[in-house]
Amino acid sequence: MSVGRGGPCGRKRDAKGDSAVQNPVTEFFASPTIQTATLQVGGRVKLSDRYVLRPYGPFGVSFFSNSDWTASARLRGGLGAGSLTTSLATDPVVGRLSAGVQLFAPDGFDFRLTYDGAFFEHTVSNALSLRAALRF
Repeated sequence: MSVGRGGPCGRKRDAKGDSAVQNPVTEFFASPTIQTATLQVGGRVKLSDRYVLRPYGPFGVSFFSNSDWTASARLRGGLGAGSLTTSLATDPVVGRLSAGVQLFAPDGFDFRLTYDGAFFEHTVSNALSLRAALRF
């Protein structure tokens, strides 16, 4: 993906005097492939005539095509500007687990509490979220 911006270092005039972008100012390249298989279990529990609780739990596994992720960025046309490279070593397989409950309330109100976990060989990621929505 390349992104161009206007300005003195990104635009040049051609022979007709028209302004055209010849050199993108910023470049970014990344190309890992991730394949994920997921299964979700859940149900619905009627708490009353007005409230329904939906417990759910998706779980699965992700496979990365490359366990090293590298992104490079640089300014083109800059005076002596080098490039910046960021690398991240990841595990090739990641286990994913979520668990949550969703409460459907009257008049379009919806509340959701969710735990999301990702389990690598050397790393663990945990997240807890609370969401409220009003459907209209």
